[in-house]
Amino acid sequence: MARYLSQASGFKKTGRHAVNELLTGPNGDYRQLKTPSIICAFQQGGVTEWENKIASQRFGFRGVAEGEDPLRRISVYDTDEEANRRGWSAETKVDVERMLDSGQSADYFRVELPKAPAPWPSYDQTDALRIASMAEAIGVDPQAVLVYERENLAREEVLEQVASLLVSEPDEVIVSA
Repeated sequence: MARYLSQASGFKKTGRHAVNELLTGPNGDYRQLKTPSIICAFQQGGVTEWENKIASQRFGFRGVAEGEDPLRRISVYDTDEEANRRGWSAETKVDVERMLDSGQSADYFRVELPKAPAPWPSYDQTDALRIASMAEAIGVDPQAVLVYERENLAREEVLEQVASLLVSEPDEVIVSA
């Protein structure tokens, strides 16, 4: 997932340049569009609390009127949403992200999502074989353990053991006589 923030409300950036190919036909040489350009139009709205915090730290917000909230200017471009909306191939999405990443400036930047916190202070030092039982014993949400493990250590044996905690027991059936 790649999201980009701009301090300009209607910011636009070229995500991919058009590619033409030179062909020869019966009337001579001509250019034909091989790959259309992609213009990334940042949209206002949908900015998360985390992104507002990062934007406040990163942008200078010059020319702010008294009483104006400069965070209302923030616009966002989400390549996952655009890829789904426009039907991009995985290659096109990578090309657009590469172009946006290479052009980051004071006008816009890529936002990295915050990492999940460790489920408990000594998690990284806990023996992998004891993670699931420890999470269960101290009442830590197995989903939080899975998220942290995937982002940081990605140990298959831990992921499997903790995922087994998510499988719920069938409800007890009470039969009355």
